[in-house]
Amino acid sequence: MKIDQYYGNGRSNGGFSLYGILSVVFVFVLLIQLCRSMAIDTFGLTGTRLDLAGFAICHAIGAALIARAVISRRLMADVLLLCVLLISYIATVVANTAIDTSLLAMFLSRYGILNWLLLGVGTAAAASYIHLPIASPQARLQKRLFLSITVIVGIILTLFSATYLSYPVFSLSYQSVANNLILILLILMIFTQVIWGGKVPIPVVVGLLVIGTLAVTAVARMQSTSIVGFWMVGLLVYFWAALSKLTLKYKIIAFASLSFVAIIYLKSDLFTQTLESTRFAVLLGGGGLSSLDGRLELMSDFGRQFAVGPVFGHFSAEVMAGSGIGNYPHSLLSFLTHTGLVGTALLCVVLFLSYSRRFPVRRLSQPDVQQLMFMSAILALGTAYTFMTWSVFWFMLGFMCKMPIPKAAGEAR
Repeated sequence: MKIDQYYGNGRSNGGFSLYGILSVVFVFVLLIQLCRSMAIDTFGLTGTRLDLAGFAICHAIGAALIARAVISRRLMADVLLLCVLLISYIATVVANTAIDTSLLAMFLSRYGILNWLLLGVGTAAAASYIHLPIASPQARLQKRLFLSITVIVGIILTLFSATYLSYPVFSLSYQSVANNLILILLILMIFTQVIWGGKVPIPVVVGLLVIGTLAVTAVARMQSTSIVGFWMVGLLVYFWAALSKLTLKYKIIAFASLSFVAIIYLKSDLFTQTLESTRFAVLLGGGGLSSLDGRLELMSDFGRQFAVGPVFGHFSAEVMAGSGIGNYPHSLLSFLTHTGLVGTALLCVVLFLSYSRRFPVRRLSQPDVQQLMFMSAILALGTAYTFMTWSVFWFMLGFMCKMPIPKAAGEAR
C-alpha cells in the first residue's frame, strides 16, 4: 500500500483543495450542530427545522465526500456495505417485533442510528482528505481554517459551561447532552491529531484539556456519569499520545504543568461542589454508584431476554421476558438480546474487518493509531453502560470505514 494514494485530491490549486475545504466545512457545521443540540437538550428549548439544518448540510456535503472517497479507495466499501446491511437487518427486526417503535425516530432523528452511522462515515471521508503532508500548501490552509474552527467551538463550549455552572437547571435529557459532548470532544481530538500529523502543539493540547474539563464538569453536574468515564479514558488516549512525541525536557515541563493544573482543579470549589452535587457523592461515604448498580441489576435479566429471540432477536425482548419496558441490559450485549445471533454476527464481521486491516499497528500513522484506540475505548465503555442504539458507538462504527493510512517512511512510532 503506497502512502501517496491518500494525498492526491486530483482537484487542487496551490493552497486550495476542494475536497479538503469541503471536509473542513463538514467538520465545522457538525460541531456547531452538536453544540446547538447540547443547548436544546440542556435548557429544554423548543427545536425548529432550522435547528436540524446542520444535519441536512452535513449529509449533503458528506454524500459528496463519501462518494468521492469510495471511488478513490479512501473508504472500505465492503465494510460500509456491511454496516448498511446491519442497519437494514435491525430495521427489519424492529418492524416485525416492535410495531409501536417509530422507525423514523430510531434511524433518522437527531439521535437516530442511521443518522450517526452516515455522519461517522462522512467524518471518516473528511479525515482522509484532511490527512495531508504537513508541509503541503493545502495542509497549511486547512490548518489555519481548523484552528479558527477550534477557537469558535471552544468559545461556544466555554460560554455554555459557564452559563450552566452559574445557573444549573434540571434536565431529564442529560444523557443526550453527554453524548453530544462526547462526540464534540472525539471530533476535536481526532482532527487535531490529523491536522498536525500526530504532533499536536502543546497550547492546543492544554486548551482542549481546560475547555474539555470545564464542559465535562458542567455535564457531570447534570448527573451524567458516562461523560466522566469517557473523559478519563480520553485523557489517557489523547494526551499521552501528544506528550509522548516531546523530547524528555519538554515532557517533564508538560507533565509538571499539567499536574499543577490538575491539582488546582481538584482543590477548587468547582470540583468540590461538582463532586458533592452529583452521584459521585455517595462514593465519598463508602456507598455504591447508583447508575452502575442499576445497570448490574438489569444484567441479571440478560439470559431471559436473550431466550426470547436467540437467533434473529426481538426488539421487545425486555417486555416479552417480563422485565418491563426499557429494562434491557445497558450494554452492547443488548445486540444479542435485541438483534440475536444474526445481528451480533454481522456486527462482529464489521469489527473484525475494521480491526484486522489496521494490524500490525506499528505500520499505522499516529492519527490512525489513536483513532483505533478511541474505537476500542468506545467499545469498552459501551459494553459497560449503554444500549446498542448509542449514537457515539454508531458514529465511531461509521468512522472505522476509513481506509487505514500507513505511517510515512522514516516516521517514528
